[in-house]
Amino acid sequence: MKINQFPIDFTAGITPFFQVKDSERIRFSITELQDNPGALKRVFNHLFIWDESLESIFISGYETKHGMRREKLGLGDIFRITNWKTQKKWNDDLEAYVIYTQMSRLKSSDVYKYILKLMRGGRHLYISFYNEEYLLYVNSDVLDIVSDESRITLLKNQFNEMYDRYYE
Repeated sequence: MKINQFPIDFTAGITPFFQVKDSERIRFSITELQDNPGALKRVFNHLFIWDESLESIFISGYETKHGMRREKLGLGDIFRITNWKTQKKWNDDLEAYVIYTQMSRLKSSDVYKYILKLMRGGRHLYISFYNEEYLLYVNSDVLDIVSDESRITLLKNQFNEMYDRYYE
């Protein structure tokens, strides 16, 4: 599944971070964000307007010849899910269809709550949130942001001491 605003193929088998040039991405370690109180909120407020409507894409399950297995997501506990669609794509390595779900009209404040829950040991998914300007991928280790070069340059300047430079 492609995300129109970004040169990202969510089914590519690699995270969005590795699908763009260095100048179009920035990475924060979850540990670094945890060690700096308020850092996540500052980064998040730089990206999104509070309660802005965002979209999301994630893996919600797998279908094999033996049946379907859904991921235990728990997203309904955080998000008010009203608009979603799914698409299946065959994966040769897994010998299964991977089920991708796209949700729209998610409140950015709920995305922030999801990230806080994840930072406190919540179950992580292969999930991204996005608007027209930014794509945010988060798991239990990293928070990755993809955007155009000028926006990423601003983020790198603003959070110069905090972002992860390992892949630069």
